Amino acid sequence: VEGGELFDRIIDENCSLTEMDTISFIKQICEGIQYMHQMYILHLDLKPENILCVNRAANQIKIIDFGLARRYKPREKLRVNFGTPEFLAPEVVNYEFVSFPTDMWSVGVIAYMLLSGLSPFLGDDDNETLNNILSCNWDFEDEEFRGVSDQAKDFISKLLIKEKWYI
Repeated sequence: VEGGELFDRIIDENCSLTEMDTISFIKQICEGIQYMHQMYILHLDLKPENILCVNRAANQIKIIDFGLARRYKPREKLRVNFGTPEFLAPEVVNYEFVSFPTDMWSVGVIAYMLLSGLSPFLGDDDNETLNNILSCNWDFEDEEFRGVSDQAKDFISKLLIKEKWYI
């Protein structure tokens, strides 16, 4: 796939992603996740490095790296203790049960990064990152969010919640 990782677009200073670009990427990511979840597959390692752009000119993507994916069996309580720290959901950090919302947390982190170029939970080390996740320590205060719509912020806010009552 010649377009490279979505991560490359986030960090490329010559590539300014618009909110419409973000919507396009997130829509495709959600469609991919919806398909996986319909097949009872949890990806459990969604991050920009695991999303490939088909080419440089378009916003078409493919989700890759299912090495940490697990089959979800609702009657069996699944716990995992792996993943990339800044994308881990609180239930992974706490070694609690995971389910479909665990992947959706990562979508919230990815959307935040696409809109701002920043990582919402990244600390100076893994422990600080994990503590930021557990305390849900994030906001939209950075100047990168000045032009971001309330709808986009609301979308992220609904994904980056610690207590997932809808599990």
